[in-house]
Amino acid sequence: MKIPLFGKFFADPLKVSLVNPDTPHDFFHDACVQIDQGLESLKASHSLSGEPDFFELIRLAEASEAQRSLQAQEQEARTSMKQEIEGLHERLGTKLTPLDCERLQRGLDAHFLVPSLQGLEELIDRQVLAFLFLQTGPMAWDEFSGFLERSDDKLLGRSSAIKNQALPLSPFQTRHLISGVVPVWKHAYPEKEWSLWLETALLGVFSALRARLLLRAVQIWFQREPALDQQLLATLQLQLQKLRSVSTLGGRLDDMANLKLELDAACKEVIPELVWSNLVSKLTSENALEPVGSVLDPVCWMRLQPARAAASVEISHRTYYFCHRGCKERFMGEPDKYLAPGVIQGGKKC
Repeated sequence: MKIPLFGKFFADPLKVSLVNPDTPHDFFHDACVQIDQGLESLKASHSLSGEPDFFELIRLAEASEAQRSLQAQEQEARTSMKQEIEGLHERLGTKLTPLDCERLQRGLDAHFLVPSLQGLEELIDRQVLAFLFLQTGPMAWDEFSGFLERSDDKLLGRSSAIKNQALPLSPFQTRHLISGVVPVWKHAYPEKEWSLWLETALLGVFSALRARLLLRAVQIWFQREPALDQQLLATLQLQLQKLRSVSTLGGRLDDMANLKLELDAACKEVIPELVWSNLVSKLTSENALEPVGSVLDPVCWMRLQPARAAASVEISHRTYYFCHRGCKERFMGEPDKYLAPGVIQGGKKC
């Protein structure tokens, strides 16, 4: 059954009685009420006929079209921002290619933006990684400032404007800014002529430099020398002895609480600082992330020496190595996802 738009309602003349001719807004109010009633009547007739709600279909179509338009604008802006950042990398001479940036994002995804395993070792890992992220910020800024100083005055002049924004960035923000994505800009990006556009692109370059240093530090930490493990063990030795003592005495509540506080302090302060002091001298942008004879972790795309892999697994007569047990856990949960076409192998996409 087809009903012309507003046909049933407007078949009868619109009857409006004025309470007071001097108050035209009463006429407007009454008219609005009658129109609302007419629309509801029309909608009800469609519902009773079993046909789709015409007005709901219109609303959904308009909303869908508006959403598609916003998404298209957002995607176009993000693509332009990404191209702006890639151009700045080339202009500043950072030696970071689009593929390098993709690998950096993959590394941040794997080690900073997913839930980690539970246990003391995992707690230490989380605290060390958080400490490394904080420490690499100022180092990356120094490197970034060096690139700006060798560039033209236009870029150098933006340095002070973005420094206070750059260092407090979280791993989540860093990961997205590498490719020019600003999640809070859901509906609009700034115009290219605005200073905010260039400043955001520069933040994208800084984020990539920070991620490069950070993941180099993570690589050293995950593939650490046995001597560092011995130092870490010595740091925990006193807590281990106290744990045995508390267990022997039956586990008094206050003793257990004190032990927990000491363990927390060791994990959050002592161990991260010890790790940083051991690796900072090895941490420069000149350090290659691809050591000779290395293999690829299919989850985070980090390259590692097979002899120092934290875990491995054999699938279809091929061995895959992992920089961390967490990477293996994620791989085993969705192996097809990480072995699908497009995964990087040997440092190149296949």
